Amino acid sequence: MKNIFVILTLLLFSLSLSAQEKWHPFTHIPDFGHVFELSGQLNNVAEVSSGLMGLRAGLTFNTNYATGVSFKWSLTKIEPPAEVDKDVFLNIAFTSAYLEYTFTPTKKIHVTIPIDIGVGDVNMEPKGGGQNALLFPYGESYFFYAEPGIMTELNLAERFRLNLGITYVWVPKLDYRAANAENVSGLCPKIGIKYGRFH
Repeated sequence: MKNIFVILTLLLFSLSLSAQEKWHPFTHIPDFGHVFELSGQLNNVAEVSSGLMGLRAGLTFNTNYATGVSFKWSLTKIEPPAEVDKDVFLNIAFTSAYLEYTFTPTKKIHVTIPIDIGVGDVNMEPKGGGQNALLFPYGESYFFYAEPGIMTELNLAERFRLNLGITYVWVPKLDYRAANAENVSGLCPKIGIKYGRFH
């Protein structure tokens, strides 16, 4: 009798579930898109203006959000005035995760607020190079950084956007030869072009 009662209970429970809307684990996952960005940025590093090239790859979701990874590196040989060894130049690179929010993304012109949080790397390389030269004669130094910004974006086409704006690189701690937290932190004008499925 007890077994019959258990079987009937399970049967009624399964029937009530089947009558309801079916649920599966991926019911509430947002509709993801993708975005790739190529950017150029002007940084003041160790009292020298330096151009940086940047690449981003990420996912877009809920129309307004994008998140992903970013990598930027110096295009020029940075020669800080305070560097005593005139046979080397400074390199800088930034690797981060980013999150951005876009206001009214369907409008022709709109505003995006990005923030990058990650790790930077500075090192010295010999100017002449050569087979016997040390790649990094003074080692490398890694540092934490955060970079919020504000960008104006223009919808060029369904899958292309052009952006122009300014960011602020904040480095709390760095002490590497002529480069330090104070002379790496600062405002940076930036321009970029995006390709992707945004919404």
